[in-house]
Amino acid sequence: MSRPRLAIWLDDTRIADVESRGFADLRLRHTNTALDRWPVNTPLISCSLRVGRSWQPASAYLRGLLPEGRHLGVAAQAANLATSDTYGLLVRYGRDVAGALVITRHDEEPDEGRWGIQPYTADTLSVAVGALDDGGEIVYPDSEQSIAGLQNKMLLVETEAGWARPTGGRPSTHILKLDDSLRPGLIDAEYHALLVAGEIGLSSSDPTLLEIAGRHCLIVRRFDRLIADGAVRRVHQEDVCQALGVYHEAHEGRGKYEATGGPSFRATAELLQSDADDANREMVALAKLMTFTAVIGNADGHGKNVALLHGADGRIRLAPAYDTVPTMLWPNLRTRPGMYIGGVADLARVDRDALIREATRWKMNKQTAITTIDQTLELLRAVTVHHHELAGLIATNLDRIQR
Repeated sequence: MSRPRLAIWLDDTRIADVESRGFADLRLRHTNTALDRWPVNTPLISCSLRVGRSWQPASAYLRGLLPEGRHLGVAAQAANLATSDTYGLLVRYGRDVAGALVITRHDEEPDEGRWGIQPYTADTLSVAVGALDDGGEIVYPDSEQSIAGLQNKMLLVETEAGWARPTGGRPSTHILKLDDSLRPGLIDAEYHALLVAGEIGLSSSDPTLLEIAGRHCLIVRRFDRLIADGAVRRVHQEDVCQALGVYHEAHEGRGKYEATGGPSFRATAELLQSDADDANREMVALAKLMTFTAVIGNADGHGKNVALLHGADGRIRLAPAYDTVPTMLWPNLRTRPGMYIGGVADLARVDRDALIREATRWKMNKQTAITTIDQTLELLRAVTVHHHELAGLIATNLDRIQR
């Protein structure tokens, strides 16, 4: 028996319908309302799902709205679904996904009257954080939120009284990440890397480090949520895997890496050149992000860790930096970059020439590329880093790159 269609909403406007043509075959078609309001070929939902009249393959994009790894398994188990059942998981968890979309059954509408919060006390927050690592309850019966990624994390709402858990599809405002038990100190290093990103204008996540129940936690403000006059507004975004229609779970979950067919910096640049309102500005921002990624030694800058923001007109721009983990601090982790730089497949071998070569591959003016990269390197050299190991890594990488 066929499954009922799903509805996709943007700012209370039904912009698309989704139907399941098979367990792993989801198709999307824009509504007449969307066709009346936006020109054909506008990247309204995604750069890979442009406004049009026909049904389009949407499995890769929609799958990218769901978590990965253990969190996907727990979410599926709580809903009595298979982890491969993207349709069913979106019915259950689609009311607050990354970006601005809300996904409902075809006969339902977004309903702010269902929104709520469950305030945390110090004790209940400790229990919730402990569950992330200990196999306890991390999906609640009233949860209707989905957050992509592998890292142990949970969604929070900041209130005047403290932290709370969103319920009934209420938009979250912050993300809490738990330190990696296999790599202690990762959260602390990511926190300081985010501070560096903020110092050079690449991030606005307002990171905070907390110790909860003996566990090191990082809390960051979501860049796809805005708070004005006490109200939360969703901001539409997508990661680069979604924007390119790349199935990130291919190759045993490694489809997000360029080495296994995932996005590249060049492909990201081509999206920005095609759909940004100011392509030159976005090329500069991307070159700056690439340089920062090389200097902090982040080999995990893959296609799900780089995102695009969508304006109301569908035009895109590069999202702030997030998931900025200096992986080179852990010698047992990969050194092959998530996205190659100038054809170099080892982050420890990236130099200034590779950075310039990569940027000019995007048809970026060579002098603009040189100026952007050199200015970013100097900005990074001037930043004071209050994390001994990260400061040493940055200094070592800067010396090699600027040699």
